[in-house]
This record gives sequence, C-alpha cells and structure tokens, in this order.
Amino acid sequence: MALRDDIKASVNSTPPAVLAVPTPELPKYDGQIYVTRICPRAVAACFRDVSEEDAVDERAAFVVQVASDSAGSRIFQDEDVLWLSTTAMLTPMVERLYWAGRYHNGLTEENRSAWRKNLSSTAGSGSPCSSAVRSTPDSASASTAS
Repeated sequence: MALRDDIKASVNSTPPAVLAVPTPELPKYDGQIYVTRICPRAVAACFRDVSEEDAVDERAAFVVQVASDSAGSRIFQDEDVLWLSTTAMLTPMVERLYWAGRYHNGLTEENRSAWRKNLSSTAGSGSPCSSAVRSTPDSASASTAS
C-alpha cells in the first residue's frame, strides 16, 4: 500500500480529535461542550470576506463549525450563527469556544509564529518540524480556573 493510501486509511478510521472547553457561564452544560478539528475548506469559509463589523458573526460562524459533543458531532447548525452572535448571555461562551477552536485547529498566532520560526531555522534541511511546539496554550490553565 502506498504511503498516501496508508495515511488516508488511518485518518478515515480515526475519530475526530476533540478538546473539552469549560463553560462556567452555562453550568448545566459545563463539561459537555468540546471543540473539534475542521477541514481547511471549512476554516476558509468561516473567515472569507469578513469586515470589521462582521467580526462577531465570524466568531459565531467558526464556533458553529467547531463546537461539538464528546464524539465530535456538531452541536450547532449553520442557522445558529445569528442567534449566537446576538445573544448577550452567550458572548463569554462564544469567546471561549472561538479561542479554544482556533488553538485546537492550529490557528493561533503562537502556532503561526512557531511555524515561521521553524521554517526559517530549518531552511537548509527542508524540514519545518525540527523543534516541538508546546501542546497546550498559556491560556488553557487560566480558562479552566475560571
């Protein structure tokens, strides 16, 4: 079996990786909301052509894509974007899920900086992966303590 086929088979047989996100704002659901990884196409769709005025909707659109249950199944539907972005009680939860989703999908500035640094420091070897990136963000311990 070719490496490509082996990778595809492995990925297709692996359940989605989820990350638990504390939601103390909604104590009844705390411990039941996760974020999952999404494909690059879905990420691009969330952030495409967004103006400054639409930043809240952009976040809500991303949360709709990444918020999941423990099995990695989405808990919100596309039509929930407006509700999530206009319900003040949900703002803290949307923010938590947004930043956790960005981290879990490798979309933080810390992640991008590490890749840029690795790419420039390993230009001669051709490998962007010579140094490890930390597996948890600084904010993870702070967000769980809230």
